[in-house]
Amino acid sequence: MFYRKWGRLPVPGRDAGVNGSMSRAGVKSTILISILLALLLLLSPAALAANLGFTSDIHGSTDNLSSWLEKLKDDVTILDHMILGGDYEGAAVAQQCAGIVQSIYQDTSCILVRGNHDPISPIFETGLIYEDDEYAVYVMDSAGFSFADTEINDLAAKLKQIKASKPVFVASHCPIHYFSGRYTSNADALLKVLNQHENVVFLWGHNHTVKDPYYGKVLVKGDKIITASGGAEQAISFTYLSYGAMRDGNNGANGLLASLGKNLNGTQIDFDYREQAAAMTVRAVKLPETDTELNFTDSEQIASWARSSVAAAVDSRILTGYPDRSFQPQGKLTRAEAATIIAGLL
Repeated sequence: MFYRKWGRLPVPGRDAGVNGSMSRAGVKSTILISILLALLLLLSPAALAANLGFTSDIHGSTDNLSSWLEKLKDDVTILDHMILGGDYEGAAVAQQCAGIVQSIYQDTSCILVRGNHDPISPIFETGLIYEDDEYAVYVMDSAGFSFADTEINDLAAKLKQIKASKPVFVASHCPIHYFSGRYTSNADALLKVLNQHENVVFLWGHNHTVKDPYYGKVLVKGDKIITASGGAEQAISFTYLSYGAMRDGNNGANGLLASLGKNLNGTQIDFDYREQAAAMTVRAVKLPETDTELNFTDSEQIASWARSSVAAAVDSRILTGYPDRSFQPQGKLTRAEAATIIAGLL
């Protein structure tokens, strides 16, 4: 990872060491270093947090997967996760695909989703598979063309526990939407849960043989889908897109690269649908940060990763803002202001 979130600074009189106390000099030195770093970083450009690769419906086309990954590595040297969305044509081929990923990206974790052409096997995990400071991955088993109530309930519970500013990639073989006679049972129940969480990124496959026009497109909050034949359109409040189809490359999308970046507005995800030899940036999706509450008139301009540091400094009366109750996080720190901060720590 290229980005690490700052933890909360110790606050005098609140956070204690092992013996129940912390020296005033030690606390102030820690705060000084962290605040100065935070103030410098406030003006820095977006930082890359992670790269995730996706594809689905390989159907034995392992040569396509190898070629696609080799070309991806030409300009993306680090891949944090590769998520394969099912229909390998059996568990043995699925394991072969995971081996291909790790032969090209040695340090990349590979998550295998089960498709309707794959047997039940321990290699296909479900539930919350991964979570760190940057993102989480949750896998649903929809290979039976249904979203199980037990999985929907578990997903709902997990989403409530994950902070709203963290992207959660929900990986499923079958889509939520209806197209050309294909539907997934219990889709409305899943949609109701997902619509409560804007930080969800739902990925689907399966529809590559029916020429689904949603391949290669990114649907976001406010877009609409239908879940059954003749059903009413329903708005979504999350991000919804396909993995791409490795064998068929529907609408120029053999696979997908999602690049997570941090900027002053929170998390931004850039989606690149990639063919065997080309890349196409489809859409950038921004996810809001909702961390520490601050009472400055321009608090929303304070970078999410710096909020805890700023809050600790405010709690310690080291930073008070300007007379007009603004913080001006995007302004320049003058020498006089820096001297005032340092003087307050001595």
